Amino acid sequence: MNAFVGRAREVERVRSLVDSEAGGILAFVGEPGIGKSALLDMAASRGTVNGMAVVRADADELGSAQPFGMLSMLLGATAAVPLEADLAPLAVVDRAIDAVEQRAAGATPLLVLDNLQWADPGSLRVLTSVLRRMVPLGWRAVLAARPAPVSEAAARLFLAAAEAGGSEVALGPLTAAETLALVRDRLGDVPTVALQRDVQQAGGNPFYVTTLLREWEHEGRLVRGTTGVGLEPGATPTTLSRMIMRRARELGPDATDVLCCAAVLGRQSTADDVAAVLGAPMSTVQAARVAAIEAGLLDGDDPHLRFRHDLVVAALRDGTAQPVRLSHHHAALARLRRQGARRDRLAPHLLALPIAADELGEVVEVAMACAPETGLLLVDKALAELADHTGAAGAAAGAAGAADGAGGPDGDGALTIARAVLLLWSGRLREAVDAAAEEIARHGAGGRRNVLRSVESHGRFLLGEARAWAPDKPDDLEPDGIGLITPERYKAEMALAVLFAGDAARARQLAEDALTLNVGSVAADEAVTEAIAAGIGGMLAVGAGQASRGHAGFGRMAAAVRRGTAEASFTGPELFHASALLLLGDLLGASAAVERDEAATDYATTVRLPVRHAIRAAVLFERGDWDSALAEVDASMAMSAELGVTILSNYSTGVKALVEAQRGDFDAAAATLSAASAGVGMEWSTWAHAVVAEGRGDLAGAAMVARLVVDGFTAVGLPLMAAQIAPRAARLTVATGGDVEGLRRLITSMTADTPAPAVDARRAWALGWLDDDTDAIIAAADALFAARYVGDAAMAWRDAAQRSGGPADARAVAVSAQLGIEFPSGSARPGRPHRGPGAAFGWEALSSAEARVLALLADGLDNAGIAARLFVSRRTVESHLSHVYTKLGVSGRSRLVAEVVRRQHEAQNQPSLPAQAR
Repeated sequence: MNAFVGRAREVERVRSLVDSEAGGILAFVGEPGIGKSALLDMAASRGTVNGMAVVRADADELGSAQPFGMLSMLLGATAAVPLEADLAPLAVVDRAIDAVEQRAAGATPLLVLDNLQWADPGSLRVLTSVLRRMVPLGWRAVLAARPAPVSEAAARLFLAAAEAGGSEVALGPLTAAETLALVRDRLGDVPTVALQRDVQQAGGNPFYVTTLLREWEHEGRLVRGTTGVGLEPGATPTTLSRMIMRRARELGPDATDVLCCAAVLGRQSTADDVAAVLGAPMSTVQAARVAAIEAGLLDGDDPHLRFRHDLVVAALRDGTAQPVRLSHHHAALARLRRQGARRDRLAPHLLALPIAADELGEVVEVAMACAPETGLLLVDKALAELADHTGAAGAAAGAAGAADGAGGPDGDGALTIARAVLLLWSGRLREAVDAAAEEIARHGAGGRRNVLRSVESHGRFLLGEARAWAPDKPDDLEPDGIGLITPERYKAEMALAVLFAGDAARARQLAEDALTLNVGSVAADEAVTEAIAAGIGGMLAVGAGQASRGHAGFGRMAAAVRRGTAEASFTGPELFHASALLLLGDLLGASAAVERDEAATDYATTVRLPVRHAIRAAVLFERGDWDSALAEVDASMAMSAELGVTILSNYSTGVKALVEAQRGDFDAAAATLSAASAGVGMEWSTWAHAVVAEGRGDLAGAAMVARLVVDGFTAVGLPLMAAQIAPRAARLTVATGGDVEGLRRLITSMTADTPAPAVDARRAWALGWLDDDTDAIIAAADALFAARYVGDAAMAWRDAAQRSGGPADARAVAVSAQLGIEFPSGSARPGRPHRGPGAAFGWEALSSAEARVLALLADGLDNAGIAARLFVSRRTVESHLSHVYTKLGVSGRSRLVAEVVRRQHEAQNQPSLPAQAR
């Protein structure tokens, strides 16, 4: 039989993708049985012939409850993902890519992903990010899904595939002519007109067509004559589901019972499970398996009971009487309980059965162990059933419970608490916040419901609402019970929200109180509490100039993470450390700290990964690699969008706006800054505000912004946080005739108790303006350049040239050209910087960062090696390569390397070639 009758175009697209040297994605969408899996089989076979590493996974309807079930299937048992990672799927993206590369063992990976409509949301979110990043790696992917049901996570995955340049193909039914060709191919003869008419009930679905023909042939209803093959007289075509049930019943009552039980357990089950649930001897199950394989209902290549198609599962399950189905679910649930099975495996059976009041505790445990969306389904089902069963009595109990803080139909509120937490975990932040706030307003936050305060705090923080929300909220939990979160843990988390709200003094006090309460604690979240509080205290100490105390706080934070559970690692001590080193002037140390964080991460919160890229962006900006910095900003913002987290890091917005403003696009910079918020990293966004105001000619406004930043940070005891903008504030104060003496007093307070090259140089640069000392500014520029603060060094040299009217420092001119900004000569006032016009395509269009990536690529480094060499993330390397492919019109990594090597060879005898080409 030709499995691809009528699919010539689709087959050619698969061949084109698999045979190409360029990365690409092809997605098939269509109803069950339409031919999606056959096309994926063909892609896998062709990829194997071509020497590719085929990595395949097929989602299962009942497997969607397991967090990262499809991802574990794809990557293998050695790459199993911890359940807690469902809080932040992107935390495992790099691990997923590494695992695929390890399985590929040097070959090009081909991902083959089937039945994505049933994949668990955590896997889908990880795969969404993988698909966005895989094309520059040269990977290929072939996907398949039904048009319905389509989850939000699956929709985002297909959107990501399209944004990465992938193609989506809708598989429709075969035409009448194609159906006829398929029938002829299957029968090896011409069908009669009557048989053609009978086959039309299949609606052009290839699986339906072949199954009907197989059934009629099995029953001996096909008659071969001189005019072709037809149905015997009086034969009545049946529907597919009735036909499958009849086929099963023909195998005998024992086999029918075995198959119907197996269908209730899912597309694949073990003989042991079926025997135990059915209460039948193993010999009966094995005999039924053999008979069902011969009848074409089970897959003979699988040692378990695996059905050939989901349609067979659905037909047998739906054809089983409801009391029998419920009995199987009851027996399966009891067996899993006795086995102590993984809790998420209980979810499909609990969802199918009525939930009793004494099962609420188990329901909560199972819901919290499932993928969040499945857990929500289970919790909502339990709440709805309890409300229906209790009726008016339940309402009365709820009213009475409100008086003692319990409330609701679920007694002590465990279900409503779990629902709020699961909403938060699944990325439905607004709903989580509203649910928590509603329950707190209705019943208070005491006892077990104290955890709702944590949910609301965390959700508001991730939504970017800390500034508006935190000031009005208490610093302590309700006193009538600890519940699911300790008072010290709440204080630590509140300190984090308050810090992002911009209240450093209150955040410091909350962190100190949390550490005091945490001493001697035996609570499960003791390490998390200490990690959060010590990190906040360390960051605030560095900002106050107490760098040694700050580093001690980071060490305490790291120790807490090491001794704690996986949850404690979300605090990311290396990211706190990197931020401090960036502030103090150790760019290499900051880069190394970010990389250590990436290497050690097993679990993270949703906010941590975007921040990681944002800090990289800040480091790269200071080092003068602005194009790579922008790529890191894009990665940070893309991750925030993928995770549904609307909080924006001031590092990202500040860096992006600074590059845009200093290259002359003030409108774009102002638009970027409209998304900035107060709190951590605001020194970057306010610095950019000042640059935009000055660039638009508003010197008074720029001076006001700069001075407010210096005054504000100094007033709250964080003078080092203002060091970044101090030179600009000094220059603008002199230009506008401002308070020079007052600013000098503030700037002299910017000192640290350990070496801080950037702080010292910026303070000297600012004082050079205030003291009318050009030589001091030049010395500051030299010190900044030595510390690798390339952009600041160029600006300081610019200031010195402006003051002296002398020639510009050659290094400043070179750096300005590298950064894409103008360097004014003589005593001219800084002009409007701009990114000069250049080629959009071809070798001349490559940026210096893209050229560096190409050079290392030609030296044989992979993306991870290039990233390590350039102190950028692998995602930035992939972004640069994506731009290179577009600019050069080259497809495929090997072709790109060959072209680079060829041009390098030609350049040896052609010194006039542009640097990017060399």
